Amino acid sequence: GEKGEEEKGSPEEKEQEGKISVKSNKKLLAVIAKMREKAGSGYAREKDDVEVCLNYAARQQDVEALLGSSFVSRISSLKIAPSDHVGEECVIDMREAHLPNLRVLEIAYVGVAAMHFVKERTPLLRKLSIELTVIPLEYIQLDLPELTHLALEHTSITDAKGFAKSLGLCPKLETFTSYKLRGLFVGSKAKAHKLVLPACTEMNLYRADDLDHLALWAPRLKLISVQACYYLKSLAMMDERPKKGFNGPAYAFEGEGSKFVVNVVNTTFGSYGDDLDLDSEEDEDDDVEGGNLSKGRKQKNTLEIFKHPRCEHVERKEKEGGPDV
Repeated sequence: GEKGEEEKGSPEEKEQEGKISVKSNKKLLAVIAKMREKAGSGYAREKDDVEVCLNYAARQQDVEALLGSSFVSRISSLKIAPSDHVGEECVIDMREAHLPNLRVLEIAYVGVAAMHFVKERTPLLRKLSIELTVIPLEYIQLDLPELTHLALEHTSITDAKGFAKSLGLCPKLETFTSYKLRGLFVGSKAKAHKLVLPACTEMNLYRADDLDHLALWAPRLKLISVQACYYLKSLAMMDERPKKGFNGPAYAFEGEGSKFVVNVVNTTFGSYGDDLDLDSEEDEDDDVEGGNLSKGRKQKNTLEIFKHPRCEHVERKEKEGGPDV
């Protein structure tokens, strides 16, 4: 009957499975209260990991409730993903969140004040995904020695000056995946984002619409995709690792780097450039007025990275059957 159905979805059963999945603030608080009772009775196994999924438009008060819970040090995975898109009032701030056991963090459809995650608060974080944020991220500041996978989709950054340094302070990063990441415009080659990625094998910046200048040191890279990065003006592979701020065993690399593929589909260096006048010697450092490409802008149909000895293939045209990654 109804009683049996209530017991089936009870907080006790969810906790025993090491998973908490709730659809409202009221249910979250009920689970937190039950687990506090267990902790007080000595029943709870304090070393067990807990995976938390908030399937509703979580607010700051929900984050604070989790951070004050008896099991905060056991949370290994936190996913915040309401089933429906929400308004700008749902903004969470995790800059001060101390989650010592957190290894996976996925946030979607809510606002995130800033992308600020460092080893002092989330030392074990391995996978970080932020997508479909309802407001721009104020800034990016990462320092995560265990991070291996980072994904940013349908997200913009108001102040992206810390973008390159942040990725460089994640030396185990293997994959960076983004879609419609905005806010990376710098205005000149001298100000290019210089990425230090000792472990990265795949860098995907699909539809980073305002990305204009990028350089990277990535000895293990196999794919760099700047597909549909319409404002792109320069892309280079650095042979020497920038030493300042990036030293130690985590950045060590000996021998020859891996061969890599460059995807420039739907850029002025790929199929999109076929209809443009690409013989101009116009200065690559010219600013893009207002952050937008003028209709008459001309650009040379080459990138420095194409000539790098490790570059084994340049993908210029979309493959049949759908877009490239």
